[in-house]
Amino acid sequence: MLWFLHLLNAAVYASVATSAALNSRQIQWPSLPNNLTADVLQVAFAISPPCAANSTWCQQLTSVVIPRCERLRGDPGCWCGNHDPVHYCAICMSSPTDNQTTPDQTQAATAGHAAFHVACNAYEELINGTASTTSSTSMLSTSSQAPTATAVSASSDNKVPIGPVVGGVVGGVVGLALVVGIIYLLAIVLKKNDRGSDVRPSSVSYISSEHKSPNLYAHPYPQLPASYPGPAPGHISPHNSTYVPGPEPMNPMIAPQPQHPTSPIQN
Repeated sequence: MLWFLHLLNAAVYASVATSAALNSRQIQWPSLPNNLTADVLQVAFAISPPCAANSTWCQQLTSVVIPRCERLRGDPGCWCGNHDPVHYCAICMSSPTDNQTTPDQTQAATAGHAAFHVACNAYEELINGTASTTSSTSMLSTSSQAPTATAVSASSDNKVPIGPVVGGVVGGVVGLALVVGIIYLLAIVLKKNDRGSDVRPSSVSYISSEHKSPNLYAHPYPQLPASYPGPAPGHISPHNSTYVPGPEPMNPMIAPQPQHPTSPIQN
């Protein structure tokens, strides 16, 4: 069971490590002169109470733009794509029309606003340069010979996305670990059932001769009760072999003979 837990932990660790590696690759933004996230936050921290209450651009910056771009890990396209809220909110502090905006807030908003434009201009040039390079490369590839076009298409086809492949491998490892664990648990349950069937006593042994009462051997036939009446006169009981004589019955067909007087013998 311990090896199954180790295998499952290894699969989970591999999945977490893979996702962390993919996330780290996703947040490698192009190199810019300064950090766009820090520039926008510098403008947001310099918002004065009048601008926070009256400027819809400042309200949109703090409630919509900053949370959205932070969820995207500081994507430069998100910051530069929301140019207007940052630009007009910074102008509210850099050119205040009230006496509640402090000089420090004005200076911070102005510096953050300027750095924001520098970084977004560099990002725009980078995007435009990449697009122009891509378009020129595509034009050259279409105007070149057939073998060159085939080689370019083959190199583009060889770029297999890493994320789905790694996800499939990790999913396969986790699925294999679950299948092995289920088989192991089934083997344990079957082994317990086999042991239970070997120990269970047989129902036939309870009615065998070993469990019969000794009284059954001493009295194989039912005994007569003690109040059983004795045998009639002249009857031989199978339980008592002693013969009890009774009066002889009279024969009604033989009548008694009368005795005649004898005459005396004369000498």
